[in-house]
Amino acid sequence: MDCNRTAIRQSAKSVSCLYRRDEKNMPGSRKEVMNAKEEGVNFEFNVQPIEIIGDGKVEGLKLIQSLGILILMAEECQFQLKEVKKFILRMQ
Repeated sequence: MDCNRTAIRQSAKSVSCLYRRDEKNMPGSRKEVMNAKEEGVNFEFNVQPIEIIGDGKVEGLKLIQSLGILILMAEECQFQLKEVKKFILRMQ
């Protein structure tokens, strides 16, 4: 969270925090997330990078948006991902 907020304070055009789970399951302080949102950090939940796009420099990220499904069975717990869609986040 510190990196996101520092980037905003250092005049980044935009800052996005990509997280593989939903907001409820994000570790850390709720207050830190709220403060980051107030400072202008964009949050994308349930996404995972699958490819870095660019020729000699990062120009974007190919992401999948997913839904996590927790499967509880006797003595075993599995977390499976169900892909919902793929999209590209372009760097500015």
